[in-house]
Amino acid sequence: MAYNRYLNRAIRTEHLRDDAVLTDKLAEGTSKYALFLFDGTSLSTGAVTLTALDGTAKTLPSGVIIKAYYPLIEVPLASSGSATLAFGHTGVAASMQAATAFDNAELVAATSSWTPAVAPGGALDASKSVLCTIAGAALTAGRFQLYVEYVETLTA
Repeated sequence: MAYNRYLNRAIRTEHLRDDAVLTDKLAEGTSKYALFLFDGTSLSTGAVTLTALDGTAKTLPSGVIIKAYYPLIEVPLASSGSATLAFGHTGVAASMQAATAFDNAELVAATSSWTPAVAPGGALDASKSVLCTIAGAALTAGRFQLYVEYVETLTA
């Protein structure tokens, strides 16, 4: 092992605090993720506010730019009509996904994938709830987790 007379024994891990090196400090500008739940309790048409996994309120932080989303289907979506789903946030109901048929490949567990947001619209001007808007017909079943990829705006 190489020896550096200036640094050997001068910098040791015991000098670092447990939280001295954080991902936030190292990865400025990298993607972050938020997880939201559509629990299937509200299947009728209209906008549904998605929640944290424990059912409590959850929002995307102010100043973030939405990049993509991924629906992890837990209970397959079903409808007796031609239901469509759109994903977005407060103020822009289809910022991630425009109205899409409930049985589209993007909303089926075996074929869903990370999809770029269709109209992210720049940085959010405030904290925003994530919405799933059901239109056309009500769903008869369905439950999914929605992963949202975003970046925080950088400050100088």
